Amino acid sequence: LESNYREDAAGKRGFITSVPPEIGQLANLQILSLADNALSGLVPMQLGDLVSLRRLQLSGNFFESQLPSSMGRLELLEELDISFNWLSSTIPPEWGNMASLTSLLLQSNYNDNNGYFTWGIKRGLPTELGHMKNLELINLADNYITGTLVTEI
Repeated sequence: LESNYREDAAGKRGFITSVPPEIGQLANLQILSLADNALSGLVPMQLGDLVSLRRLQLSGNFFESQLPSSMGRLELLEELDISFNWLSSTIPPEWGNMASLTSLLLQSNYNDNNGYFTWGIKRGLPTELGHMKNLELINLADNYITGTLVTEI
């Protein structure tokens, strides 16, 4: 079991588990909170199948790599929190389709690359985020956003 155990720099510990792909079969689910569970692996692309979802909380885990573009299908989603993970990604332009989103929290994502921490949400913001007319809160602190801010927001 020791090989399935992880501890981050802040001392958060847990067994490494991933979210099963069958999660996408919960089509009527409205709230999903998997925060602070030491989950790892990729943010499952099957989350894009949860078209009734209104709140998604994935913060405080060890999710890595890319944010799935499939989540752009979550047009009813109001709150999205994927902060405090180990992501290394850009924000997919398809996320601009999340027209109901009021809160987008992606702060403090970083990736441990052989002992070197690199900031996880990278490059500029896609102009498609300007389609999120209900957006009231966006937190991208402690990432590596470059370029100009999207004037459409």
